[in-house]
Amino acid sequence: MNFLKIKALVVVIIGLFVFSGCSQYEQALLADALVNNQPHNQYNDDYYYNSYYRDGKLDGCKSRRYGYTVKSSYKWRHYRSYRNGWYRGYDTCRRRVDHGHNYYNKGYRDGCWSKRYHSIRKNRRLYNTNHTYRNGWIKGYRNCRIIRYR
Repeated sequence: MNFLKIKALVVVIIGLFVFSGCSQYEQALLADALVNNQPHNQYNDDYYYNSYYRDGKLDGCKSRRYGYTVKSSYKWRHYRSYRNGWYRGYDTCRRRVDHGHNYYNKGYRDGCWSKRYHSIRKNRRLYNTNHTYRNGWIKGYRNCRIIRYR
C-alpha cells in the first residue's frame, strides 16, 4: 500500500511539472531543490556557472570598485561566459567607499573653497592621478557660489 502512495505522489509531482507552465530552467531549479533539500537563492548561483563566468564576475567587480578596467583580453575575446560574468560583476558590485579617503568629497570641498575665496586650493598629486578627486574638484568649483562681503 505504501508503494502505491509513493507512486501516486511521484505521478502528481511529474504532472505538476508538465502542466504548470514553468520553463525548463524553473523546473530544473525546483527539481534540484527537491532532490538536494536546498532552497534556490542568488548566493549559490555562481556555484553552477563555469570558472570563466566566475573569473569575469570578479574582474568586473574589481573594475567597478577600483575605477579602472580589469579584464583578461584573451578570455574576453574567446569566452562568452567570461563576458557575461564581467557585466554581471560590474553591475552588481558597489564602489568602495573608504570614509577616511573619500577623494570625491575632498575634491569637492577643495574646489568649492577655491571658488569662494578666489584662491586655488588643490592637491596637485591627487588632481593629476586620481579621477574621483579631479571630478569632485571640478564639480565643487562649478557648483559653489562666491561669497560676497558687505
